This record gives sequence, structure tokens and C-alpha cells, in this order.
Amino acid sequence: MRQLLKTNKNFRLFWMAISISSLGDYVDDIAFAQLVYLVTKSTLLTSYVFAIKIVFTFLSVFTATYVDRHNKKKILIGTSAGQGIVLVFLLFLYQNQMLNSYILIGFVTIQTVFSTFGTPAQNAFLSCVVTKEEMLSARSSLHMFMNFIQIFSYTCAGALITFIGIPGAILLDAFTFLLAVILMCLTENKEGENQKFHSTQEFFENVREGFHFVLHEKLIYSVLIVTFFGNLLIAPVEGLMPAYLAQGGYGDYAYASFMIGIALGGIGGAWLLTKVQDKLEKGKLFACGFFLGALGLGMLYLNHIVMVYISALFLGASCSFVSVLNATILQMNTPKEMMARIFSIFKCISFVASPLGIVAAGALGEVLDMAVVFMILALPLLLNALLTRKVIRT
Repeated sequence: MRQLLKTNKNFRLFWMAISISSLGDYVDDIAFAQLVYLVTKSTLLTSYVFAIKIVFTFLSVFTATYVDRHNKKKILIGTSAGQGIVLVFLLFLYQNQMLNSYILIGFVTIQTVFSTFGTPAQNAFLSCVVTKEEMLSARSSLHMFMNFIQIFSYTCAGALITFIGIPGAILLDAFTFLLAVILMCLTENKEGENQKFHSTQEFFENVREGFHFVLHEKLIYSVLIVTFFGNLLIAPVEGLMPAYLAQGGYGDYAYASFMIGIALGGIGGAWLLTKVQDKLEKGKLFACGFFLGALGLGMLYLNHIVMVYISALFLGASCSFVSVLNATILQMNTPKEMMARIFSIFKCISFVASPLGIVAAGALGEVLDMAVVFMILALPLLLNALLTRKVIRT
């Protein structure tokens, strides 16, 4: 992993650009939520900051189709620059007391629109800076640093915002976007020629082509199915963990500590993947990811604080294995000209599983202790690991 960063200049610049802008985003997510509530005094409008991102996850299928036909590097530079400029303008309005609820919601929406172009471009551009052999190491290093950022957000972001204030947090995010623009400008563009759309019909035909590829390419479809069921069974952990901890009588600190444990497990899992990638098939590693998740869920049934934190490490490692491997398999088996839309389509379909799993587990939690609910979820997740081992051969 370090060797890849050392020897591949384009990936190193790309990695730094994405990591720096993501660091600002994590701080900004918290600052934006506080700012929206400060201005609107509405919990409903505050929830919009997070809800709009979910809505646009599904619309990204269309923005990703646009990305596939255009220069990814230019899109990344343009979206990062646009987000930075928007934040500076927002800061100006805030400092001059010209900000109201409608303007603020408009800014949140614009930032989200930029993200729906930028995120697919990131996935597609990665294939332009690393080889297939380097893909798992590249994905692991990106995933590992995202977990470091997550730990920072849980432990330091609140204190940082208290120290520099909401305006300081917004300015910090704008600065990270500027740095990302500079770093992306320094990368070499190894993309081929991009063919623009000649008609609306051609555009929607490309959207349909993406869905057809995902649903008819056997390996991609198999990865989608096992990922969907994995998300269905794992998603309730983060959403319903507060209820589990409350039923167990743990302190207020327990949830934050558990989430930090998941992030640490994610870092460990990403590091471990880079060490064993040449020793085991990706299908076996994928199955191991779900197996680790099943172990983590099963440990929660024991309802002991030590087992809770060990469970967090297992669940974090599980998420690393699954997310890094499904992204790697997609990246290695998708034509470059379809990369952005395939990632977006895959994310949209597998994403649907998360709210379904949370609602289903929440309904079970009305009649059963959450410890029992998590054990019930562990059993089909173990079966999903066996299914993964059977259907994914790579």
C-alpha cells in the first residue's frame, strides 16, 4: 500500500486530493447541521442536510451517465472548485447576517448536486491512475484513510468547531476543496477520447445499458446480490445500537466508543486485506468479510461491554472487507467507459437494503431484546458468507 503511494505519482496526487477534501467534508457535515438548526430553528429542516444526500444517491444514476461520456479529471476539478466557491459565498452571507432558511437550504442542495457528479467521477478516474493489479491496494488505502477521518469526526470535530466556530469550519472546508483542485490539476490525464451525447434518447439508452450490464453480467450481479443481503443484515447495527446500549444499561459514552471501535476495525481490516490479497481468492476474502460480520453480530448477544467493543472491531473489519472487495471487483470487471454509472447503479440498488433492514430489525425490536435481534441477524449473514463463497469465483 505504501509502495503504491510511493511509486505511482498520479495515484498519490489523487489520493491526497480525495483525502483532503473528505476531511473538510466530515467537519462540514457537522458544521452545516449546526448552522441549519441555528438559522432555521427547525429539526425538520436540519434533517434535510442528511436526507437530501439520500435522495440524490438515486439521482446519481443519471449524473454518472453524464460523467461516463465526459472528462473525469475536469469534472473533479470543476466540482471541487464549485463547492469551494459556494462555501466562500455562504460564509460571506453568514458573516453579513444575510442568510435565511431558504438560501441555506439552496446552498445545501447545490453542494449535494456537485457531489452527485464528483463521486462518480472519483470512482471512474481511479481506473485511469492505477492498474488492475494495483486496484485492491488503492481501494484499501482510500478506505483506510476514510476510517481515520471518521475517527477524527467522532472525537475531534465537535471540539474543533467549538474552537474555530462554524465560520471557521466552513472556511476550512473551502480551503480543502481549493487544495483538492490544485492536486487534481497536477495529475496526468490518461483518459481516452470522450464522446458526447447527441440526443436525449441516446442519454437514456446509456442509462438503460448500465442497468442491463449490472443485471446480466454474472459476476457483477452475484456481487450485487450478496452485498444487498449483507447491507440488509448489517445496516441495523448503526441505526439501532443506541437502543441496544440503552437496554444494556451502558453509559452515554458507549455509542461514540462503539463507533470509534468500528472505525478502528475498518482500518485494521483494510490493512489486513493488503497483506492477504495474494494468498487467497477475492471470493474467499469476500466470504470472510461476511463471516466477520456474523461473528460481530453474534457477540452482541452476549451483552457484555468487553464483547461489545470486540464486536465493533469485527464489524468494522467486515465492512472494510466487503466494501473494498466489491468496489475492487466492480472496478476490475467493468469497462472504463461505463465505470461511473455502474458504480452508481450498484450503490443505488444495494443502498435500498439499508433502510429495509433497519425498519425490519426495528419492528423485531418492539417484541424482542435487541441482543436477540442481532443474533437473529447473525444467522442469515453467516449463510450469506457461504453463498458468497459459492457464487463468487475470482
